[in-house]
Amino acid sequence: MPANPVVRWDHADLIRRVVDVLDLALRMVRSMADTTAAPVPATRDLSVAGRMREKAVSDTAMLLLCVEPLSTLDDRIRDRFETLAVLLLPHARHDDVLAGMCLDPATARDRSIGHIILSRLGFPDPRVDALLSRSLAMGPNFGPERLPHRVLEQAWLVAARPRARESGPMVVLRVLGPDDWADWRELRLAALRNAPEAFGAKLADWQGDGDTEQRWRARLRGGTHDLLARVDGEPAGMVSGK
Repeated sequence: MPANPVVRWDHADLIRRVVDVLDLALRMVRSMADTTAAPVPATRDLSVAGRMREKAVSDTAMLLLCVEPLSTLDDRIRDRFETLAVLLLPHARHDDVLAGMCLDPATARDRSIGHIILSRLGFPDPRVDALLSRSLAMGPNFGPERLPHRVLEQAWLVAARPRARESGPMVVLRVLGPDDWADWRELRLAALRNAPEAFGAKLADWQGDGDTEQRWRARLRGGTHDLLARVDGEPAGMVSGK
């Protein structure tokens, strides 16, 4: 069967699409301006509106991270990129976000996604960095258990944070093969035990007679891409995909 031909994206069309997405993001962020001026209780994250706002800020920051390499292609992209970043800053570093980091250190890194990305893009804030560092100093194991893909997300945030790359834990992502079966087994069984709803397989399927080196090795030869995250040399998370 012949391979699908490579389709080159029209340069002008790509720029138009990026500009349209940035315009949409600008309208969304500007619509949140009035809520920023009003004091919001630190417990507001319990509401649907609070969670939606946090998601909007982190998703918009991630959009900026993706668009940044394209900002030199066209003045319209660069101008919108810079305007959107400036508008997003007070939302990413709002007082209620900082209060939440202090009151619930277990979610400090989750709450600071916008700040971390904006710092990476050249908009740092040493005051927020210091507060985040003190919150994270509670310890790497402090807080709730996380699903495997959330563990990888946390590892990415550690690597994305500029100061963390200098003094924080060493995070390494590696593609696994059959010889890595022991590390994969440890994390996979823990994930099946702690979050069974996230997987099609059951813990019982991989225990007892099903828990053999031969079977684990075969699993890592099954045609999937299996990644392992190590933090300071210790296995911390895993994820699979086709």
